[in-house]
Amino acid sequence: MADHVIIVTPAGGEPYVPSLVAGEFANDAWVDFTRPNSQDTITTDSAFLVKFNRPIDLTEISTANFQILRVTNTSPVETTEITGIFEEIDTTNHYDSISRQLILITTENLPALAEFFLVITGLIDTTGAVQVDDHIVLFATAGTGIEYEADTTYDIDQVIIEDYTLVTPPAPSGGTGTITTIVGCNIPDGTLNVVADTSQIELSFTETVDTSLISVLEEELDTGNTTSLDIDVEQDSGTYVVTISLPDQSTASPSELLYVRPNCIYTIDAIYTTFQFTGVLSPFYVPLNNFIPYTNAPASDPITWARFVYIISEEVYTRMGDNADWLVTNRPDAVKNFTKYMILSMSTGLTSNESFMLGELQITAGMSTSNRDNYDYKSMMELWESRLFGYGFVTRSVDVVAPRAQSYYPYSNNAKRYMERRFGTFDRRMF
Repeated sequence: MADHVIIVTPAGGEPYVPSLVAGEFANDAWVDFTRPNSQDTITTDSAFLVKFNRPIDLTEISTANFQILRVTNTSPVETTEITGIFEEIDTTNHYDSISRQLILITTENLPALAEFFLVITGLIDTTGAVQVDDHIVLFATAGTGIEYEADTTYDIDQVIIEDYTLVTPPAPSGGTGTITTIVGCNIPDGTLNVVADTSQIELSFTETVDTSLISVLEEELDTGNTTSLDIDVEQDSGTYVVTISLPDQSTASPSELLYVRPNCIYTIDAIYTTFQFTGVLSPFYVPLNNFIPYTNAPASDPITWARFVYIISEEVYTRMGDNADWLVTNRPDAVKNFTKYMILSMSTGLTSNESFMLGELQITAGMSTSNRDNYDYKSMMELWESRLFGYGFVTRSVDVVAPRAQSYYPYSNNAKRYMERRFGTFDRRMF
């Protein structure tokens, strides 16, 4: 039997990368770059690297998001997928959350002297958005190409940082399927003393919304009871203005309409946005702008401060007893200032020193606490308390100079003789 000899000639040169630009697509919104990148030539045992342009939801990522397609025909372009080419992704060792780079390790060498497409598809970011357009890169393999190594060895002092990008909960969708946006309310947030016959509230949106998600909560300050009102809500299909009709809560004659009750706080839940206002508050002895010299907090949080002023005003009213109406009419300054300084003396941290950290530097904005510390609120309260409740409601003073025994024998503790007494002085102050 004759021998058969097979003579092998080693392949030389580099493969020709066909001009398949039409088959490639760079989705820069999702992928910054890849290794190999477009038109690269790599070794058959090279690892793959993907750098993302946005934070990726690692709980949703898998090898199914990364495909290798071998080009089997160039005109027309025909491909076949190489399945199971990548190892399962270990997000702890294969993903760097700081640089957003992912290493893909192959389970076997790729065929040599061939052309391939790397396809990245179906990614989901941390906000829940889904990649629509694939990222497609054309590359080739050869014995002398670039080799990308998979370096997953951590230094001993490496710190693993997870990417916890804030996720905003999706707002309810309207008829157009897009996210709804509210523009404003005809009763601005923080409005005080809305009159009782206000029967409607208007909310401005940019599109159709689910009106069943809009509600109005009523809180009665005297009792603390809260009630979700039975409201009617309608939206204009042309202007997208939502009209909320409040129920009439009057218990007297039909002519006495009562839509917004006094001494109540109303909260409008306008789909991920809230607006608050109050009915007429009485007693309410201190306008909120009287606190501006001491703190700008009432301007930034008027509802909370209105609640505070109302409660303390009720206490002052009760303390004035049968003389309340006379005092409010004849001594309004004393009523107002006594209430104001009572609130300030009862409160702590009234200034708007809001702080935040910028790296290791703490930034503080607002009024200086040293200004607040210079005020003796308690003494001021006692002064106006004397003006309000003093004997016969008359301002009294005492003699400026009067003899007083201001020194004593150290042993007997008795005052010295009259001639040895020292003359003391009283401060001139109001009672």
